[in-house]
Amino acid sequence: MTLVRACVGLVVWALVASAPATADKVVRLGVFYGPPMPFRGITYSPYVLHPLQFDALTDIGADGQPSPGLALSWQAETPTSWVFALRPGVTFSNGEPADADAVVATITWLLSDEGRTTAAHRENRSIVGAAARDPLTVEIRTATPDLMLPGKLFSVKIMPPRHMAAVGMQGMDKQPIGTGPFVEVERSVAKVRFRAHRTSWRAPKLDRFELIATQNQIVRTQALRAGELDIALDVIAEDVEPLRAEGFQVLVHPLGAVSAVQFVTNRGPPLSDARVRQALNYAVDKQSMVDRIFYGLTKAPSQFAPGYAFGAIPDAPPAFPYDPAKAKALLAEAGYPDGFEMTVIVLGTTGNIVYEQMAADLARVGVKATLKAIPPAEYTSRLFVEGFKDDDAFDYGYIVFPVMDSLAPLRLHSCLNRVAWHCNREITDAMVAADAIFDRAARRAATEAIMRRLLDDPPGLLVNETFRVFAATPRITGLEAPFGLLRYDKLDLVEAP
Repeated sequence: MTLVRACVGLVVWALVASAPATADKVVRLGVFYGPPMPFRGITYSPYVLHPLQFDALTDIGADGQPSPGLALSWQAETPTSWVFALRPGVTFSNGEPADADAVVATITWLLSDEGRTTAAHRENRSIVGAAARDPLTVEIRTATPDLMLPGKLFSVKIMPPRHMAAVGMQGMDKQPIGTGPFVEVERSVAKVRFRAHRTSWRAPKLDRFELIATQNQIVRTQALRAGELDIALDVIAEDVEPLRAEGFQVLVHPLGAVSAVQFVTNRGPPLSDARVRQALNYAVDKQSMVDRIFYGLTKAPSQFAPGYAFGAIPDAPPAFPYDPAKAKALLAEAGYPDGFEMTVIVLGTTGNIVYEQMAADLARVGVKATLKAIPPAEYTSRLFVEGFKDDDAFDYGYIVFPVMDSLAPLRLHSCLNRVAWHCNREITDAMVAADAIFDRAARRAATEAIMRRLLDDPPGLLVNETFRVFAATPRITGLEAPFGLLRYDKLDLVEAP
């Protein structure tokens, strides 16, 4: 099972195709909750559903770089002014034009008091305004140079201004209107139904789509085998090869994050000592986890970002290879020859095999790590409001998605965080300086230097690069999912042979 802690809560997915008596092509997608609205959360799982109905100026390409969305192209006129050329002829499902005025209205709302409370604003806090130059050209201004702005704008889904003015953002949650391939027509606790948006610039091949509440990965896989599902998302790793042997399509995609346990270093010793944090990293056999738990579908991290992220150390070997003798030596050097006790906060349940294996490995060098589960609401409060001031460590990853910038997660794991749990002032200052660089090559070099420094002063215990598994029957065509993002407009059903 893929370990992803960018999301506060476990979200699971499944697609089910039906064969009704009519000629309609219908696909059902199983989700843990109702349809996520663009400004109510931008964690990974909502991102997977957003493209059903909504578009941003930019998308994410197969190489992880920004690709055209509602904007066909963009360029920086100055370090603080970007100009976007919009795709012509695009309309929202209610007929409003998706033009420069719509972009300006969305950015203006994002800068309002209500908009500033959203995750999308936190991702794009450098933006200070937007202006339409003509119906298909919009300028976005930033307070400081922001080389990564095009990638960040993936989190800002463009809204229809007249509809938004009439119903407000709360009304948009109930009556969502977008430019994507599907339009919501009915909603209940158990199901959300969509019809095709035939005039969408991403016109779908399917006629209808449904979101169905589902929670269990194993049940989904069995339903796929029974012919009740056409596509299953988040298939567990141990099912990959058996499904392939049975003739199913199976895709494995990276998710843009590194799973980790974050250290709370501002409480003082022992975790304030970089040697202790290095020791804990050497004590855990990450490659064994990759091989035995993840069946070789991913790899042990090379640094505090996925190796494909912008500014990552190129071609780096796995960081902190398993070396319990070195771990013990570092602990002794730091004054803890017999180890110590620590508590690790985990979300929801302590039954995760990865963290149990981590605790077992730490015990072999004398560190007793007690796993403590807390509910999602409490976890979220500690993460964003209260901080982890009474805890030693907690499970939370280094998430570069969707910007694919190695510096993106470090803002949370640094002095810049309002409820900081780790603060290395020199590294934080280097991050701020790197963010101000507008030359791509220079920014990459500055970021790479920071990534190397983190290996000497590790803020967390690295686990694995995250991934997502898709399985599908031969009836599904057009199964594309770069970085786990399904291309809903490409999906199609063909008759069984």
